[in-house]
Parts: sequence; structure tokens; C-alpha cells
Amino acid sequence: MSEPLPELHTPINHAHIPKLLDRRLLANFSYLGVANLFYAMSQWGMLVVTTKLGSVAMTAQLSLGLAVAVPVMIFMGAGLRTVITADVQQRFRFGEYFSARLGLSLVGLLGVFLFGVLSRYSTPVLGTAVLVGVIKFIEGLQEICWGVSQRHEQMRAVGISRILRGVTALVGLAVGIFFTDQLWTGIYLWCLSWVAILFLYDLPRARKLEALQLTLDWPKWKAIIWQAAPLAVVWGLISLNDKAPQYLLSWFQGEESVGYFAPIAYVLQGLGMGMSAAGEAMIPRLARSYHADRARYLCSGLRLAGFGALLGAAGLIFAILFGKPVLVLLYRPEYAAYAPVLTVLMVVGILRFAQAGIGTAVTAAGLFQAQVPVFGLTLLVTLLAGWLLIPLWGLLGAASAIGAGFLISLSLLLVLFFRHAKD
Repeated sequence: MSEPLPELHTPINHAHIPKLLDRRLLANFSYLGVANLFYAMSQWGMLVVTTKLGSVAMTAQLSLGLAVAVPVMIFMGAGLRTVITADVQQRFRFGEYFSARLGLSLVGLLGVFLFGVLSRYSTPVLGTAVLVGVIKFIEGLQEICWGVSQRHEQMRAVGISRILRGVTALVGLAVGIFFTDQLWTGIYLWCLSWVAILFLYDLPRARKLEALQLTLDWPKWKAIIWQAAPLAVVWGLISLNDKAPQYLLSWFQGEESVGYFAPIAYVLQGLGMGMSAAGEAMIPRLARSYHADRARYLCSGLRLAGFGALLGAAGLIFAILFGKPVLVLLYRPEYAAYAPVLTVLMVVGILRFAQAGIGTAVTAAGLFQAQVPVFGLTLLVTLLAGWLLIPLWGLLGAASAIGAGFLISLSLLLVLFFRHAKD
């Protein structure tokens, strides 16, 4: 007699599924959280190295180069990483996203040069901006690879890549400045290291998950770009909002003032990497819950915003207790005079990180177009506040202008979030 067939319909204990999902989400957040923290510290370290091995003027040169290049390359990047991550149904292939990003980034490099020329910055700043644009070109291709990994919830590969990028950028910049006393040499080494990471790590890992075939299929490029265009405008506006105070500071108080403000402001951006990790880990799940379970979507979005507010509050306490000695330790003794600027920026951080949580939820829901007027108005408020306050209060005015902008964007995004979460 043959052996009895095994039971094919063994009952499944569904109570364990949410726990397993939460564990996976926690693991994804841990990978990205550690990597983002490490990367933020590395980027922060680059400003420290530039200030300590170079000068305040060199720090201003690097900061303004970033201020010129980053918004343009973010705009031309079209937010494709977020789009590919949220594209859980895989409407477009890896190669189509990669090809579209390649074409957009080439146009972006030309835009960086034109922006720098029209802004009439000094030759060192213009040269730095073009070099940073090349670095952002490479980063854009890396982000498409990361998007593929995120789409498959393979966050470990993204985390390792970020750590490698942070280490090589910091070491390259430090070696270049130390041995040649030239910022450009350090940026060259930074760029070469990221090219190596792209071809030796990011592309091979992504191609294991999805096939990569470059394409010149313009109709598909157009469809991808059209889908991502509102998000591109939103991210471009967000980046301009971050950099706007630096433009105004250089205009009203000279380029050197940016050399003081940018390193202090980066403390806030460094904390923001923790918020970024939480948001990146949550995007795929928020996108699914928006279509399947609005109550869960609402709860998850509010929890993410609450986490952001708590993160900002922790930064504020740290700034009040340790702001002045930390600025002296990290940069130079003259930075201690600007400890109140750090405190104001940490107050702004509470608004900024709560806004980032709500903004992530709104983005995961695919509400790209609705965010364009929100961040357009935010940029106008930041520019107007900066125009009025920077001549009066200097760096404190720049920090206050950023806060005014984030207050507006948080308020408007909350309206969008609640309206669509209840539909």
C-alpha cells in the first residue's frame, strides 16, 4: 500500500504574519538607519575636513558649489528612485529607468554650468559646481540601482553602498586637500571612487534582481518622465528651499558667510538622514496600504511624522546642552559664536522632520502633482523671509527663514494627507 499523501491544506497562523512583516520592516530600517547615519557622518566629516585642513573660504567654495549643482541635478533626476520604488507592479523595467536617468542627468550637467554662469559666482565656485554636478550624475545612476533593491525590499545592498560612498568620499577629499591644499583635487578623488562603486558594486547587485538593458525607446522615456515630472519639480523646489538662504547670504553678506552657515546647518541635515532611513523603509508599505487599507495608511503616516518630531526634539535638547563645545570641536573656535544659530535650526528640525514624515506618506500615495504648489509656496515664503531677515539678523535670519518655509509646507501637507487618507 502506498504512503498516505501529506496534508496539503495545513492551517496557517495568520497572527504571525504582521509580526514577520514588522520584523522585516525593522531589519530594513536598521540597514538604512545605520548606513544613513554613517553616510551623514561622512558627509559632515567632509565639511569638518574642509574647514580644518583648508579654510572658511574653502568651505564656502564647496558649500556654494553644492548649492548650485544639487538643486539642478535633483530636478533633472526626476525623483526616479522614489518612482521605481513605488512601482511595485513593475510597469517599467530597470533598463528603462536607468536609460531615462542617464539622459536626464546629461542635460542636468549643462544646466549646472548655465546656473553657475548666470549666478555670477567666482571661478572657483563655478568649477566646484561643475565637478559636483559630475558626482551627482554618478549618484543618480546609483540611485536607480538602489531603487531596484528597495523595490525588492533588499535594503542591505543599499546600506552597504552608502557606507562605501561615505568612506571613499571622505577619504578622497581629505587626501586631496592634505597633500595638495586644493579642494578640486579632493573632489576628483571623490568622483573617481564613486565611479568605482557604481560599476563594481551597485550595478552588479541590481542586475542580480532585474535584468538591465539600455534602451532609446523615447515613448517609454516620455512616459517615465511624465509620471515623475511632478515629483521632480517637488524635489527641486525642496532642494532650492534648503539652499535659498545660502544664495541670499552670499548676496547680502558675502561668500564667506556661507562658510560659517553651511557647516552648522549640516548638523540638521545629518539628523535628517535618520528620518530619511525611516521614510525609505516605509515607502513600499505605505504605497500598498494606501491602496488596500486606508486606516493603516493613516496610522503609519502619523507615526512616521511623530518619529520625526521626536527626532527633532532630541536634536534641540542636544543643541541647548552641547551646541557651543561641539561647534568648537568640529570646526574652529570662531564657530562658537554661532551656537544660537544651531539652536534655532534644531527648533526648525522639529517642523522639518515631521513634515518629512507626512511628505513621505503623501509621496507613497502617488500624490505628486498636489505637492507642486505646496513646495512652490514654501520656496516663496523662505525667499521672502530670508530677504527680510538676513539683512537684519544675518545667519539667525537665514535659519529663521528656513523655519518659516517648513511651517507652511507642514501645514499644507497635513491638509493633503488627511484629505486623501479618508477618501
